[in-house]
Amino acid sequence: YARFNQWSETYRNKFEFPFVMVIENATKADILAAIEGRIENDRSVEWDKACEETESMAYARLETILSD
Repeated sequence: YARFNQWSETYRNKFEFPFVMVIENATKADILAAIEGRIENDRSVEWDKACEETESMAYARLETILSD
């Protein structure tokens, strides 16, 4: 977890918001690869990506709630 924490801190320091990723079906290696790759984005690109990921999570949650 030290590596995750290091990348998370680096990400937060650069972008001033937390790393957001839909992790369903993702491995630890997938998550690390994503954060390592996305750290190279500029803030506006990464903001858009974080919003897309958050939107995906919200829709998935709504689908779960509404299907009950």
